[in-house]
This record gives sequence, C-alpha cells and structure tokens, in this order.
Amino acid sequence: MISTGLIDDLIAVVQAEAGRARIAARGTAIRAVSIGLASLLLVLALVFLSVGTYSTLSIAYGTLVAGALVGGGLSIVALMIILFAMLLANRKARRKAEAQATLARAALSGDMARVMCGVRALDLSPVAIGLAALAAGVVAGLASAQTTDQPETADNTQPQPGSSG
Repeated sequence: MISTGLIDDLIAVVQAEAGRARIAARGTAIRAVSIGLASLLLVLALVFLSVGTYSTLSIAYGTLVAGALVGGGLSIVALMIILFAMLLANRKARRKAEAQATLARAALSGDMARVMCGVRALDLSPVAIGLAALAAGVVAGLASAQTTDQPETADNTQPQPGSSG
C-alpha cells in the first residue's frame, strides 16, 4: 500500500508543475501578442517611411526612378530578413543535432565504462583490455561519424541515388 505522505507529496509536485506550466503558457502568450503588435507597427512604419521616401525622391528624380529606388531598397531589406531568418533556423537545428549527438556519445561512453569495469572484474590480461578499448573506440568513432556526416535536407529525407543535390 502506498503511504499517504507519498501521495500528498505527489499531489504537491503535480500542482507545482501545473502552476509552472500555467505561468510559462501565460508568458508565451504575452510574448506572442507583443511580437505580433510590434511587427504590425514596424510594417506600418515601413509603409510611411516608403511613402515619404518616394515622395521626396519623385520631386528630385521623377516618379519612375523614385519607384525603382524605393522598390529596390525594400527588396534588399526583404532579402536581408530572409537571410537572417535562414541563418537562425539553421543554427537552431544544428544546435539541436549537436546536443543529441553529445547525449548519444555520453550514453555510449557510460556504457563503455561499465564494460571496462566488467572486463577488469574478469581479471583479463592487459592485451585483452587494450583490444576491448580499441574496439570501443572504433565503435564510438563510427557512431560519431554517422551522426555528424548525415546530410541535412529540408524534408529530413535521404537523397536518392542518381539525383542531384
């Protein structure tokens, strides 16, 4: 039978985690609304800036040249935003993959340490221990190479033989 103290402790932990989750959700919602509102105001400011720039340039250079200059400037800004977003997305995916590989290597290292303790407990010769360590190193190296040499594709599929890219 489970003691009442344990059940009370479990209830307290669940309530604390639920409260923490509510606070995190509220913070996420506030950030999302704030970012949305700031983005809307930024777009509105960009529209007014573009209209003002066009008006000023059209007086000096004519409407066609002014339109081309403002359109070209906005295109450059859009390309910079796309490039920045692509760099951030790639960095986040790369960090996640590196963290997963580190965890896998740590688990493998822990397994190898347990194997080595078992080998030592068997009282084997130093040559056998050295060969076991060499085999463990080769396996760890191959596992590491497989996790880092995988090509990243947009839809997480492997490239087909004979296809370019």
